[in-house]
Amino acid sequence: MGMFDDIVCRYNLPLPEDPKGYTGSVNFQTKDLECALKHYEIKEDGSVHIQQSEGEYVPPDKDAKGLLSRIGYYKVNKTWLEPLNITDTITIHNYITSNETDYDYWIAYEIVFIDGQIKSAKLTEFEATANESRKKSDEEHSLSWDKWYAFSQTKRYRYLYKPYNTVIKTIFRGISKCLISLRTLLNKIERKLVI
Repeated sequence: MGMFDDIVCRYNLPLPEDPKGYTGSVNFQTKDLECALKHYEIKEDGSVHIQQSEGEYVPPDKDAKGLLSRIGYYKVNKTWLEPLNITDTITIHNYITSNETDYDYWIAYEIVFIDGQIKSAKLTEFEATANESRKKSDEEHSLSWDKWYAFSQTKRYRYLYKPYNTVIKTIFRGISKCLISLRTLLNKIERKLVI
């Protein structure tokens, strides 16, 4: 799959002839820029900008409660958009799941930039897929999760099943660790005995 960059596009992109309920999107991704999880923005006037940030490294604090504070982290103090002077053709795309329409959408545009300004934007792919089965699957998953959560809150689960599961998992993980150690030892012995 690889890395990508995010693009917020406020420029008025062309819609398909038969949009099937698609009304447009603002959030896109691309693999045609740096592919470093950077954030870009295309303004209404067609100019492209890159998000820059300024911050500092916060050193680890062994007494802190949070994980990030214990290992150290980068704290962003300020962000801003900086104009990007590129001359290139990039493809941006988005996959949108919609519960308000009967379709989910895959859309891609080819955008030509000259000196950091959109020269042309062309719709290259548009696929509207019926989403009835996806909605049904999401609903079933949600109901299943709700049932599991309700069951996990019962006394029967907390005082009987959960401790039982913990004991079983502990035993089998211990056996698994022993078998891995035994396998490593057997490999070492095999290497010494082989001529």
